Amino acid sequence: MKLTNIAKGVLRSKLLGKPFYAHLYITRRCNLTCKMCNVWRHGSKEDEMEIDDLKRVCDTFKNLGITSVVITGGEPFLRDDLPEIIRMFSETGFLVRLQTNGSRLVTERRLKEVADAGLDLINISLDSLDPDKHDYICNSRGLWRYVVDNIERSVSILSNKAVNVATTISNHNIEELPDIVSFVDNLGASPLFIPIMLSEVMDKDAPYRAFSEEMSINRLDKAIVKDVFSKLIQLKKKNVKIGMSDKFLRAAEGFLLTGNMKWKCDAGLLYFAVYPNGLISPCSEVKPVGNILRDDFTTLFRRQSYRRQMKQISENCAGCIHGCWREISYLMHDNSVLRERIMSLLSN
Repeated sequence: MKLTNIAKGVLRSKLLGKPFYAHLYITRRCNLTCKMCNVWRHGSKEDEMEIDDLKRVCDTFKNLGITSVVITGGEPFLRDDLPEIIRMFSETGFLVRLQTNGSRLVTERRLKEVADAGLDLINISLDSLDPDKHDYICNSRGLWRYVVDNIERSVSILSNKAVNVATTISNHNIEELPDIVSFVDNLGASPLFIPIMLSEVMDKDAPYRAFSEEMSINRLDKAIVKDVFSKLIQLKKKNVKIGMSDKFLRAAEGFLLTGNMKWKCDAGLLYFAVYPNGLISPCSEVKPVGNILRDDFTTLFRRQSYRRQMKQISENCAGCIHGCWREISYLMHDNSVLRERIMSLLSN
């Protein structure tokens, strides 16, 4: 990984207020219809940026001083030009991470293509150790074996890089989390856990929310939640690699116990999201504030009026429990999290 670039990026963000991280949705199309997500309901190939447009996005990210770019969807492997997109951002100097569902679209050949293009990290979703349960959550059949095979392939192909396995915590899998840690660790990857978030409507501006009552955290047994998170913290103390900070684990437990997800975030300042049609949003939870293809976002970002707008949006937001946003804020504002991340990187 580009460790020097990461260190410089952290310093730029902490000392100069530069954005560190961007979510780039290259598609909202997906070949799965998972119960914890509604992004697939709003996908259209016609709305997706072409390579020339993405080059403009890449240039804007560079001008802003961004360090890390997460290429996500939908399912990014639905785009045939995925290796070209990754190569463009990698050669520009960004730390490039890819999020995928690890399904049949993800073959050994295609994994090698994205690795050769300069991919630094990959996140693959796995929502249960029970194949039938995983397939039920993802509304698919025979998916589990493909996912596990692709985790193993990724560990082999990205041998000196990072493979994360992401699990969305719900009442369907909460008790499995310690076993998932052991399973994923034995595969040579790192587990990530993100609590499910619900929405009352199919809101296209909140793509990573479910609206299925059967997934509700209200169905969780609080005693089980406390027991599971106690085990996760103990595993971390034993140096079993889990890809979240202690602080986020505690926040996730608190959310599952109380539903509270209010926190002091830096949406639109340290991080933001760009959707397939170029719309810019401070995060995946609020409505867009511009379009990166039409607006001079570099100039806009530097205005005090924009910074005031972002702080107001954050203050008025009900909050979230998305690790992608929280962990960056924790990294920049909490030195204990920074130390934890440094030790994790050095141990790779």
